[in-house]
Amino acid sequence: MFTPPKLSPHEIRKVAADAVCDERTVRAYLRSPDSVRSTSAERISSAIARLHAVASKDDGRT
Repeated sequence: MFTPPKLSPHEIRKVAADAVCDERTVRAYLRSPDSVRSTSAERISSAIARLHAVASKDDGRT
């Protein structure tokens, strides 16, 4: 079962920019990944993974 990550509006904008799609498409993907085209879903999924990778790397800094 798909558990959507919790993203702030700012993070949704960042993911949309990185995935080269509309914010509405990102929100639709977060509700149901099957509701968007597979190419968009791949780009959004990759963008979310990159966002989390950067965030986890930043958490280690002081």
